[in-house]
Amino acid sequence: MRRHVVPNAGGVLFVAALVQLNRAILAEATISFLGLGIQPPEPTWGNLLIGAQDALYTAPWLAVAPGVAITLTLLAVYALGMARAVGPSAAHTPRHRPSLTVSGQGPRLVVSPG
Repeated sequence: MRRHVVPNAGGVLFVAALVQLNRAILAEATISFLGLGIQPPEPTWGNLLIGAQDALYTAPWLAVAPGVAITLTLLAVYALGMARAVGPSAAHTPRHRPSLTVSGQGPRLVVSPG
């Protein structure tokens, strides 16, 4: 069990932890933006968006910067999780490419490695 289950479960747990990290980042920003989370003296992305709400028409970059930062952080964590989820399994599984071959018996579909 230690040889087969534990190494394969590590990647799944890592990806699940990154999904939860994305949810936590987004939840903190949302709750702070609604005024229910960390209060405004502390700098959080939700509080930065609240502060930029008053100056949205005069200085829109104050709202765009935290929004872009949240988006880029979520995408980076997602990409890290996808690289871990897809990378090792793709490296260890052989690639089989279907090819059409013609022999004396007529055309047939053959799956050959490589």
